[in-house]
Amino acid sequence: LFNLNSSCMRLLMLDKARSVIHLEDVESCLKEVLFKVVFNTQKRHRKQLVVPIIYVSSDPIDFLEDYKDSLMYRYVVDFLCNSIILLDITLPPPQPEATLSTTNVPEGGTIMKIISIEEDKRKIQVQVNKRIKLVQLKKELAPLIGVPPAGFRMYGIRNNEEYEMKRLHETLRDIKSGSKLTVRLGRALGKRERRIKLYLLQVNNTDFCKYMMEFIAAKGTPVREFKKQIIEEAEVQGIDCDLELDKMRLRYKNGVNPGTVYLDHQMIDATKETYYVEPLKGQSIFSFKL
Repeated sequence: LFNLNSSCMRLLMLDKARSVIHLEDVESCLKEVLFKVVFNTQKRHRKQLVVPIIYVSSDPIDFLEDYKDSLMYRYVVDFLCNSIILLDITLPPPQPEATLSTTNVPEGGTIMKIISIEEDKRKIQVQVNKRIKLVQLKKELAPLIGVPPAGFRMYGIRNNEEYEMKRLHETLRDIKSGSKLTVRLGRALGKRERRIKLYLLQVNNTDFCKYMMEFIAAKGTPVREFKKQIIEEAEVQGIDCDLELDKMRLRYKNGVNPGTVYLDHQMIDATKETYYVEPLKGQSIFSFKL
């Protein structure tokens, strides 16, 4: 089927540490690498079949080259081994369409192969080629998360700080094997957009500063329109707060202190990262109806 010639055959094996082993004595080496001795609790031993990754070549011309000068060496070591990386990825809580489980793990492909799963912690280890683009990796992860690629963002660690991986059409060439990535639900930012954090300001409450949610603010959005968006998103996320359009204020959050009140006719300042949403008992003097 493969037209292999044993007289000019060269075998390379990839071990668990992803080191390449040249099996020079093919006949004796295969017996050693394909079987290992396993001891049980009664200290008896038996031989167990091992299934390593083995690359085979029987090119008579390439076989005449020294091992490290051969095309096979260049292909396996330079192309395959130096381009394959392992990534530890933490996934968000499963969505209704998610397919991640220990019973339906895909067998792997040319883009991504699942190595292990910690389903209770939503952690997976995958093997990928760092020549692929981020957009391709997101496409592979989408079925495991249950949302389309545009519905989640990916974060990496650089200099001990988390950063958002925004460049969809860049390859993974700068990511080291063993890197930890985190997936979070929510779409990526568009032009003139910024991710902000909203806090509930509850006057006369001991817990007066309560985190609400992360939100996307578009530069140039009128404050009144922004308030409508906040109310809608709070309902979608099931956040326990009683908000009414004409009975709430939007304020800048300066540390834990309430800052500037934004009037309904003003535009959102997308340079700020944190805001207070303040429910009111009566109608806000800072609001008006168009």
